[in-house]
Amino acid sequence: MALEWRLLSLRVALGLPLAIVLLLSLAAAAASEDAQTTVTVRALQSDVVDAEELKKERSHKKSRGKAKKKREKKKVREDDDKAEDPSSYVELPGERVMLWHKMTFDLTGPEVDEMDDENPFEAYRIDLKLTHKDLDKPLKVPCYFAADGDAAETSATGGDQWRCHFMPIKTGTWKYKLKFTQGDRVAVDKKQEGEPAGFFDGASGAFEVLPSDKKGKDSRRMGLLRHVGERYLKFAGTDEYFIKAGVDGPENLLAYEGFDNTPNYLNLRKTYPKHIEHWKEGDPTWQGGKGKGLIGALNYLDSVGLNAFSFLTFNDQGDDRNVFPYVTAKELGRFDVSKLAQWEKVFEHATKLGLTMHFKTQEAESIKIHGKEKLEDSRRLYYRELQARFGHHANIIWNIGEETTMPVEAIRDSAEYWRSIDPYEHPMVVHTHYPQIWEKYVPLMGENSPLDGPSMHAREPFGVNNLTRALVRMSHEKGKAWAVMNDEQGPWYKGVLQDAHDPDHDVLRQQLVWGNLLAGGAGFEFYFGWGWNIHKMANETQVKHSFDDDSLNVEKKPPPGNLIQTGESGNDDNGDGQLDDLPALESLASLEGDRDNAPVAHSLSGCPEWVICSACSDITCEDFTNRHNMWLQAAKAIEFFKKPIKLPASMASQVGPYDSNGGDESALDYRLPFWAMWDDNNITAAEDDFALVNDDTYLIMTPTREKSALSLALPSGRNYAVAWWNPKEGGPLVSGDHVDMPALSAAGEGAGSTAASSLVELPFPQEMMVTSKEGEMKHPAEFVALVRAVPDG
Repeated sequence: MALEWRLLSLRVALGLPLAIVLLLSLAAAAASEDAQTTVTVRALQSDVVDAEELKKERSHKKSRGKAKKKREKKKVREDDDKAEDPSSYVELPGERVMLWHKMTFDLTGPEVDEMDDENPFEAYRIDLKLTHKDLDKPLKVPCYFAADGDAAETSATGGDQWRCHFMPIKTGTWKYKLKFTQGDRVAVDKKQEGEPAGFFDGASGAFEVLPSDKKGKDSRRMGLLRHVGERYLKFAGTDEYFIKAGVDGPENLLAYEGFDNTPNYLNLRKTYPKHIEHWKEGDPTWQGGKGKGLIGALNYLDSVGLNAFSFLTFNDQGDDRNVFPYVTAKELGRFDVSKLAQWEKVFEHATKLGLTMHFKTQEAESIKIHGKEKLEDSRRLYYRELQARFGHHANIIWNIGEETTMPVEAIRDSAEYWRSIDPYEHPMVVHTHYPQIWEKYVPLMGENSPLDGPSMHAREPFGVNNLTRALVRMSHEKGKAWAVMNDEQGPWYKGVLQDAHDPDHDVLRQQLVWGNLLAGGAGFEFYFGWGWNIHKMANETQVKHSFDDDSLNVEKKPPPGNLIQTGESGNDDNGDGQLDDLPALESLASLEGDRDNAPVAHSLSGCPEWVICSACSDITCEDFTNRHNMWLQAAKAIEFFKKPIKLPASMASQVGPYDSNGGDESALDYRLPFWAMWDDNNITAAEDDFALVNDDTYLIMTPTREKSALSLALPSGRNYAVAWWNPKEGGPLVSGDHVDMPALSAAGEGAGSTAASSLVELPFPQEMMVTSKEGEMKHPAEFVALVRAVPDG
């Protein structure tokens, strides 16, 4: 009422008509009521805003002040003649630009905020066009809004800083040009050209790229990880093949208390306390020391020889619900700039370590949020922001979704859209439930498939080898060889157990690790099992009833075809370039045995009493060290495939020339030509052996249970050298027997024919006996045998 009295006094003083005064009075009253309502709403909201939110709001006000000063400086600059040059709004890095490294374009543009009425993530679009004389077409890189330019530290929500990241894929001179447009949904609608947005629109220039100066496993040395038409991914910088050995859990890795605006639904937010000790001086942190637990966890994974990790970037409505790139899980299209900048600090560290990052972009229950049945704008914008903020990393695998039930066409459309905005052509996969493998994957195969492989789900470890073989061979036959990685293996309640409950890990080492590798697979990740309630109740203990892996009756299903696979084309008897022994589609489902009777669903109530459930599970785990033994065994397998093998002297003198896959070799070093080998489990007599072979090299994993020798079918008329290796313990290869296979003379074949094969017995080496837990001397759980054809004499 005080305001209304002042208006009446004003009328008297100025002689205003009464009608005008009444209108002013009504407007003032309405404004006062709105203000009161706003105050009330803010008061209610303040009851649920936590300290992090308040800190972010304070930082936001601080950033507004910084932005105001920048605008004042910019206004002075605009008064100069050079303000007409769009390049004056562009700042390039002052240091050297190097191959495979992150290069940042800092751009000064309109001041906006995450929550402006006009959504800045949809209403503006920045494209960075880059050309190089050795490229057939330009690269187009999407860019993004960066708030105050330092949001990881300030938690800013607004500002006038915009940003482009570029990873040069060639040395030499690059030219660039920026395009900045605005308009309704211009960021996602290809039909919407938009209007020029000024500032840096049209800015252009050039820069020089030098070779990388990094060493070792650093992804900036290894170069872009890519699919090159083969069943293995390759690094562009070193031309080395990549075989993945990583962790599939915890899937909510990014539900980390060090990140802004990350809730604690079901008390599942993480700190990774065990790994703080693995953080090293000089490693990244933010906001006064945040990040040490998660950064230390990556250091640990690297230290044990693993080379990959995976994580969800959006899991609303899923098991955890704490991971999302948005301001809130419901505010689709409004991205949390500071949180994503903090994610980037973690990803930068992974790049330095050479850890490949497997981005699982949605949880099974999250699919419908971005549109399950078709490609919608919210999904387009989501992919564009992920690409713009993180796509410059060389070591990325994009995953359309975990346990996806999206229709095949929706998967295809999503992958093709992402392909259209990814200038680097990062490897792209999709994961689905085990029962839907054939329904989803087979229609997505083919020469023009936008996918580079499956993120394979096996119902249990004993099916990994057969499933991998079928997918490798079928994709090859259909025109595009997929990189088949097994990223989840059941039973759902179990996964890889902790060392305290399974210190040997015999089943997963034999069936998952070697089962995938000897099927021509491109690697694996370890699933951590289900166990939410166990984490709350048992304090790193297990349910009272155990589940004996040895009670699983191993019975190897007959593989498709029965011929030795030779060369990259497999069995091609009729010369048409296709695999002749590829199984019929209707028989593929039988390739995996059904060996567990566990329920097919789980709930937050915990696990069935009769099984082991993980206390460090797919959504609860914060300590990677409790599976240390498994990591070391996996790393040994990858080293055997990738690094030079020191052959026994007796074998090395007879084997040559040596195959190579990059790197230097000494006189006795031999590199396994795994990329030119194919599966053939039928060359051995035992049903539980796995084999990868070509014309003159045979690599066999043979469990020793109830056996004393390897029974192997070898072509006649050749001589062979044998070496043995213990895949659990590692160490040097041990020389075995020298095998002479005399030429056979068969009806219709001339003397000296090598077409026929004979079965030979290769006794397990006695010098490799180990002491059992009971104190008895016995063979290791399995051997790996390397058999090579050698010259006569």
